[in-house]
Amino acid sequence: MTEKNNKLSSELNQLTLVNAMLNDELDYTVIRKTLQHLDCLDSVFLILSADQKITYINNAGCAILKQKHEDIIGKNWFDNYIPTVIRETLKAGFSDLMKGKLSDYGNYENEILINQNITINMCWDNSLIKNPINNAIIGSFSLGKKKERHISTRLTESNLTKRELEVLRFFAMGYNPKEVSQRLSVQPKTIHAHKANLFQNLGFNNQRELLSFALLNNLIKLDDLLFD
Repeated sequence: MTEKNNKLSSELNQLTLVNAMLNDELDYTVIRKTLQHLDCLDSVFLILSADQKITYINNAGCAILKQKHEDIIGKNWFDNYIPTVIRETLKAGFSDLMKGKLSDYGNYENEILINQNITINMCWDNSLIKNPINNAIIGSFSLGKKKERHISTRLTESNLTKRELEVLRFFAMGYNPKEVSQRLSVQPKTIHAHKANLFQNLGFNNQRELLSFALLNNLIKLDDLLFD
C-alpha cells in the first residue's frame, strides 16, 4: 500500500459510495461491498442518506438493534429507531445538518429504540458525506457506542511514547509492518517490536481492539476508516 495507491483507492471508494447514494434507486449491495471492511469494528457504524434512510449499517449495529441487515437497510432511522419523545427534535436537527446549517455536530448523545420498547443511550461521533464534484452534503456517517462503553477504563494511552502513537495510528489505518517501517524510515523489526509492546502494554487481543482504541481516543478520524 503505497501512499499514492492508497489515495487512489480511497478516491475510487469514495466515488463508488457517492454514486451509489446519488442513484435514484439506492444500490445497497454496492454500498455494503464498498464498506465491508467496517464489519470488523465492535462499534456501530451507520450511514444515513439525506432523506433519513439507513443506507449502511455494520454487523455491530445489527447486533445492537437485534435485527438482520436486510431488515434494517432502507428504513427511516428516526421513525424506526428513535424514541417518540425526541424523534421530531432529532429529525429537525438532521434536516438542518443536511442543509449545512449546523456546525457543531461532531459528538452527540441520544437514546435509540430497540424492538419498539427498549431504549439504550448511545454516544456518537458524526461526520458528513459530500459529493466531491460540487461539495453538496448527501448524507452522514456515525460511529456509535453504548454510553457505558464509550470511554474505555482498561485501555489508556498515557504511557505511550510519541513513536508508539505513530505506529499505533498506522496499524489502525490498515498499514502492515513493512509499510509502517517505510513511512517512518526504521527497520521492520523495530516496528514489530513496537507492535508487540502495544499489544502487551495496552492489553489488546486483536486488531479490532487496537482499532477501537484508536477511534475512541481520537488517534484516527472516521474519514480514515470510511474509505480504506
